[in-house]
Amino acid sequence: MILDSKPNAYICPKLNLMKVETLELRDWEDLETGLVVAENDEWVMLRYIYADYMLDGWKLIKKDLIAERISEEDEAQIAKVIALKGETGVLPMGFKLGSALEMIQWINNRYGFVEFQDEEEEVIFAVVTGQEEGNLLFDMVLPDGQVEAGCEIGIDDVGVIAFDGDYFQSVGLLWKADK
Repeated sequence: MILDSKPNAYICPKLNLMKVETLELRDWEDLETGLVVAENDEWVMLRYIYADYMLDGWKLIKKDLIAERISEEDEAQIAKVIALKGETGVLPMGFKLGSALEMIQWINNRYGFVEFQDEEEEVIFAVVTGQEEGNLLFDMVLPDGQVEAGCEIGIDDVGVIAFDGDYFQSVGLLWKADK
């Protein structure tokens, strides 16, 4: 990655800029497609593509879950359209690709809650309340904005972390309206 002129903003190197991949996740029904903007030994970060050419937030996919990474004709066409739309691959200001816990804490601090999926594909919206012995402690935000207190998950069981998509923002609005 190279540093952009904005502080803490990283973009993909020119050779990989606009590389779109479809990820097949082990034992998951749905495929995940997105513009690859960063990766480390544990995680791949995507500018998530909800459908066709629609960018919708960010997804971090644990590499251990990935069965196959596909980048063929369909992905090349999506990449071309995204480039024509002016998407640059700039990460959110202040975000750093790190451990699951570091990224979850950053998202929770910035948005007040975080979205993640366990390795069973269950989508969880969570207000992080702490950590204890390898577990993430949280209050679950239900799709109607109500809260179920006192939940926990093993940090290593988190397979996908997402934020700033349309559904994420909508659940956040309902949750904040009911606080």
